[in-house]
Amino acid sequence: MRAPQRSLILGLIIIESLLFTRTMPAQGPSSDTAAAAVQRALAAYGQPLSTGEIGDSIGDGKLTFFALGGAKATFNLTLMLKGNTKVQRVIKEPAGELKQGTDGVSSWESFQSLYTPTAHGRALQFIESHTTRSLPRLFNYQKEGLTLRDMGSRDKARLVEAEDRQGKKTTYFIDADTSVINKFEFVTGQAKDPFSGAQLSAMDTYVFSDHRMIQGVLTAFKIERYSGSNKIEEIQFSTVKYNAGLKDSDFHR
Repeated sequence: MRAPQRSLILGLIIIESLLFTRTMPAQGPSSDTAAAAVQRALAAYGQPLSTGEIGDSIGDGKLTFFALGGAKATFNLTLMLKGNTKVQRVIKEPAGELKQGTDGVSSWESFQSLYTPTAHGRALQFIESHTTRSLPRLFNYQKEGLTLRDMGSRDKARLVEAEDRQGKKTTYFIDADTSVINKFEFVTGQAKDPFSGAQLSAMDTYVFSDHRMIQGVLTAFKIERYSGSNKIEEIQFSTVKYNAGLKDSDFHR
């Protein structure tokens, strides 16, 4: 075989290999169960997240909003959680405080004396990410009535889907080496591809990093939020405290 022919064949093999790597989908389900993967994740985070030892938490830090051109604005933030049903984040803007939260019955997005009767859109999706789709709820999947499904693996992560009684589905990405949940995502609606016209799922994705052990619980101090492929928010905590003694009255518009 001539040298030019060998070079051509070798080039085709390399191209084919690259195409296969880029388009390879998630691998199929393994013999290991989704429940076992979640139990390993719980062990990595700490048993207090499933035993009821953690009643509430409060975190302070910075919230940065992003536009297509990069960082847009940064504000001081306080995030409060109680159980799996109550959450409120207070965004401290120069003109006043913006509150997004729920008391477990009603939800809101309020600014000074102006508020929406019910949170919707991105505010509602944020609330869900810390209540109905939160990690403590996943770790208590049996009590919460969640159905777990093995969705295979992708990029060294085990994918586990959890579906609640209302049919809401969330996919959690569990690191194969550490069992830490590096991100989760869920469908927020449908969008039309501007080129093909095909209907595509609109996704809300939360990426977790800068993990630290706080009061026996592995805690993500950095949370990045994406809408589709666009980064829209980033929370960087400076402090997080569990069992801070929050009251139900702390969650209000």
